[in-house]
Amino acid sequence: MSVEFCNVGKRVGRGNSSRWLFDDLNMRVEPGERVLILAPPKSGKSTLLRLLCGTDYPDRGTIERTSSVSWPLPQGDFLVAFSSVATNIRFLMRLYGVDDDDVLRRISDLAEISEFLNKRLADCPRFIKSRLVLALGVGLGFDVCIFDERAAAVDKEFKPRAIEILKSLGRDKALVLATSTPKEAADIFETAFVLEEGRLTPFPDVNDAIKHYKALMVKNDDAEPDVPEAGPELVDEEFVLEVGI
Repeated sequence: MSVEFCNVGKRVGRGNSSRWLFDDLNMRVEPGERVLILAPPKSGKSTLLRLLCGTDYPDRGTIERTSSVSWPLPQGDFLVAFSSVATNIRFLMRLYGVDDDDVLRRISDLAEISEFLNKRLADCPRFIKSRLVLALGVGLGFDVCIFDERAAAVDKEFKPRAIEILKSLGRDKALVLATSTPKEAADIFETAFVLEEGRLTPFPDVNDAIKHYKALMVKNDDAEPDVPEAGPELVDEEFVLEVGI
């Protein structure tokens, strides 16, 4: 099982203003791999993750998936605020073809939210949503879990538990994190790519990738953004889960 990019290209913009955001991307994610993708701000990191999970499509090249891939975690705009926590879990279970009450209990235990299962999500403390989505992504049994740092928000109390969950993922599960802030990422990740000028450069050693990325950021410190500013994201401004960073 794997996910493989082969000469993938992606255009952004429309008409005469369109251009290639990615050109000739090549990457393979194998079972059990811990892959770090270092990407400068506004370089297309979120677009890359959408291509990885299949919610966006390349304009050329191919992406082959023989593994199930999560959405970028822990994004959860699809959750229904006026339904109960348990109803939201069951909806995602049905959507992904999971019919096992033990999975519901596992997700609840992972997120430590058992006491909130029968409450409307809108009536729960704000940290419940981010805990829930993280546990859904891990608990639904995806072969590849992908993370986008921009939406990775959890409460301070749950942060050690969240990192423990990620570190304890079985070696048959792949983990991919795309980030622009690689602090201490070598603690979890084993291989890395640096996204620069629309291409992915592979690094077998994560520390080498971090050194290269830091040099790239210094070089581009005063450069103009490569892509237009993205729209605002709704994230928890108080607590940010730094997944091994």
